[in-house]
Amino acid sequence: LEKLSQLDPAFKEGGKVTVLMGTAPDFLDPQEGYTTQSAEATWISYLGLSYGTFLGAVYATLFPDRVQRMVLDAPVDPTSWREDPLQATFDQSVGGEQQLDRWFETCRAEGVSACPFGGGEPERAFDALVARLEAQPLPVPPGSLDGADLLLAARTAVFDRRLWPVLTAGLLAAESGDGSVLNALSQLLTREPDGTPNGLLEANQAVNCLDRAVPDDLAAHEANAAAIRAAAPRFGALTGYALIGCVDWPAHNPDRLTGPLTAAGAGPILVVGGLEDSQTPYPWAQAMVAGLADGHLLTREGVGHGSYRASGPCIDAAVDSYLLEGELPAAGTVCPQDPPATTAVG
Repeated sequence: LEKLSQLDPAFKEGGKVTVLMGTAPDFLDPQEGYTTQSAEATWISYLGLSYGTFLGAVYATLFPDRVQRMVLDAPVDPTSWREDPLQATFDQSVGGEQQLDRWFETCRAEGVSACPFGGGEPERAFDALVARLEAQPLPVPPGSLDGADLLLAARTAVFDRRLWPVLTAGLLAAESGDGSVLNALSQLLTREPDGTPNGLLEANQAVNCLDRAVPDDLAAHEANAAAIRAAAPRFGALTGYALIGCVDWPAHNPDRLTGPLTAAGAGPILVVGGLEDSQTPYPWAQAMVAGLADGHLLTREGVGHGSYRASGPCIDAAVDSYLLEGELPAAGTVCPQDPPATTAVG
């Protein structure tokens, strides 16, 4: 703690460690845990997903000579994510809502034999079930499942097309009085398989508050939340105030990076963007590529947050070829999603 206290006095006040949860401090000692060392060279090959793309871009900008090959999958927009986080939250909220709309659209198109939820009117049935559970939650020991939990389950399910049938099954079960599937979905990102909290929310909050220029003005959060609710009427209540915990955050990050993340000198970096991503919209991938000195965009059709090992052989082969052989895909390559998303159960 004596060493840490030299970085921030907060460590002398109860042993706080929050200041080291920002991105830049992760690389203060790049020899520990972030490099592959040999007698001849010190370098990494790196595959980053979502926030991991920001980590990768920061590392490649700070230590370009230590990058062998790098792939950034489902990237953040390094400018808006850092410097206009309320707008970024708006973009993410709308992206999630659009993917729920795609689930509804797919459920209708596949028909009641594949997706019986709502009898051909899944939006109506979904909204009715949210209202019903909010008024009378289903018991799911040791707790219960209310309307907000259902929304969180749906928000989680649209991250990955492989969870779409699980959402269908969960909605059907909840209509019949069984909330266990939706309860599991609602906790999928925040709990370990044994049910214990995994700390994701706490870590995410600390990183957001230390890495991003979150305004202290409560009115700005109020206005953004209202805009999000208007643009994303189902998910808006979940995400409108996502960053309000950063107001008056007790720790300051003196190493917050504000300059461009160009990775100049790191060589080519492959960026993978999904056309329909519930968490990192496709324009963010384009922005990441535009900011890199040597960025190359690989596009994935279809839905879901992240593409590698989640979208079929085209993406996997392109990423593997680059990481293992250094061969970039042809400029303008667009990979289909295989198989496409389905809401069908079984």
